[in-house]
Amino acid sequence: YRKDKIMNNLVFITGRLTADSEIKYFTSGKCKTTFTIAVDSYMNKEKFTSFIKCEVWDKQAEFAVEYFKKGKTVSVFGELKETQHNDKTYYAIKCKTANFASSQIAVKGYIDDIDDKTIYINVGEDCIAAECFIKDLKLGEEKNFVLNFGFKDYKPVYSVVSIGD
Repeated sequence: YRKDKIMNNLVFITGRLTADSEIKYFTSGKCKTTFTIAVDSYMNKEKFTSFIKCEVWDKQAEFAVEYFKKGKTVSVFGELKETQHNDKTYYAIKCKTANFASSQIAVKGYIDDIDDKTIYINVGEDCIAAECFIKDLKLGEEKNFVLNFGFKDYKPVYSVVSIGD
């Protein structure tokens, strides 16, 4: 490794999306999307919210624009960049390829099938396959599911975090 290529300011941020991400295509064939994550913190019982801009490119941008919707909780991993504008300091995260850690999404659907450690959740027009270790589930049962979702080879991978009525 070259010393000038090692990143020392890597950050991991978890928060909720303030808006749907939008994609921009360039004449070079590349594309990028930006989105903002709201991160809440508390000090002396007072709530503070930081808004962190994130930028992703190419396949990761296409993934984000499809799955990252307003209000969803997401986690990102990348390099923190600082800029100055009108005497204010702004921070942004430049996410590196394949470094989305995870996102949590809530869906309501019924159990379409159960296969070993995978359940298939019918959520209308789509069916989501999710890793699940809860044994007392029944076919056709309608539930609210919180799914942890990341991706492998730019394909979504889901696992069940919790199940409610």
